Amino acid sequence: DILSPGDFEFVDLEATQNLREKAAKSIKEVYDLNLANIENVEKQIDNLFLKIKEYKEKIDESSKDANNDVTESGKRLTDDELSEMANEINKDLGLYINEKIIADCFQFDNLTLEKIRVDIKSSMRKIMEQGIKEDDLENAKKQLIREISEISIDRHDALIASDIATSLLLPSLFLNEEDTEKRRQEAITSVDDVIRTIQKGQIIIRKGEVATSEDMAILNALGLKNPKINFSNIIGIIMITAICLLVVFLYLNYFYPDIYESISKLILLGIISIFVVLLAKLASQASGYLMPIASASMLIAISLSPNIAILLTVILSLLIGFMPGGGLNYILVSVISGIVAIYSIRKATQRSSLTRAGLIIAGVNIIIISALGLINNEGYY
Repeated sequence: DILSPGDFEFVDLEATQNLREKAAKSIKEVYDLNLANIENVEKQIDNLFLKIKEYKEKIDESSKDANNDVTESGKRLTDDELSEMANEINKDLGLYINEKIIADCFQFDNLTLEKIRVDIKSSMRKIMEQGIKEDDLENAKKQLIREISEISIDRHDALIASDIATSLLLPSLFLNEEDTEKRRQEAITSVDDVIRTIQKGQIIIRKGEVATSEDMAILNALGLKNPKINFSNIIGIIMITAICLLVVFLYLNYFYPDIYESISKLILLGIISIFVVLLAKLASQASGYLMPIASASMLIAISLSPNIAILLTVILSLLIGFMPGGGLNYILVSVISGIVAIYSIRKATQRSSLTRAGLIIAGVNIIIISALGLINNEGYY
């Protein structure tokens, strides 16, 4: 299992980004009313009926020459001629209105044409001022037809007006990209960073499990994804270790010169210390409370001296505390269990004494770990 080496807080970039994207998507697009389009459509309506009236006047003039009324003249015109007139109007105004619809308008009198024009303009303005998006144009046309039908008295006039109006209808809303982006940025900045808290000893990835993107984010934040050598930490540990060794040698030289001058005893002391540190490193993967300082304390006390054992217990506990995953709790437990171990075997003369010492150490460790758990409000590791 991969465990957290300590208490740690970090910004969960993926979760933060997801929340910000969600906040941005929650902001609807901002649309502004395009008054220019409304005015252009009204102008096209006016120009269209102005043209229709102009062509109607030509028909009236030709009918006077023939001593016929407008209706009879219109009837005498062929469909091709009427279509040609309607086509000319479309070309002049740049419109695409059904030519038959325009041709039908030639048959109306000026009063009827004016009524149709007014109905179209009023209905068109009402619908366009409500706001029409590009993708809502078809629905707006249906609404426009209903509006014209409600205000028109003659059904045929309403059909003519509806065909003309739907041909001229344009979207009246345009996307305000700048304002939309501004609001989305404000929504994004309003989202606070997602802070994740990882407790010391917390399992990040269990052995055999496939790492998820969330797991990789935690590893990356802890510096475990692509671990780099921290030379400053290494130098600091070397300096502390050197000072501790110097203290031990000075202590032995001053108080135990016989041991200081004995190469075999120094080697024994070194082997015990190195062996305990290695075991502590392995044990820390399971729990920091399993570090075997008490064993080293007993061995040194029995083979060398209880006083030397006390000094080495404190020094080894401090050194082990600097290991990844170490901490003040583990140092405290190691020091106390080591001193208790030394006291327990001070008069050990037989195997039963060692058994009794082991039970005492276990009992003391349980009490200390329970007390630390109550203080830190945490369970056993």
